[in-house]
Amino acid sequence: MEREISHAAYPEPKQVKEIKIFPKTI
Repeated sequence: MEREISHAAYPEPKQVKEIKIFPKTI
């Protein structure tokens, strides 16, 4: 179950990279 929650809470790796680059977007 944790994997499903993590996958839903965290987008694809590419999106995570963008979020790290643009934290203000969140």
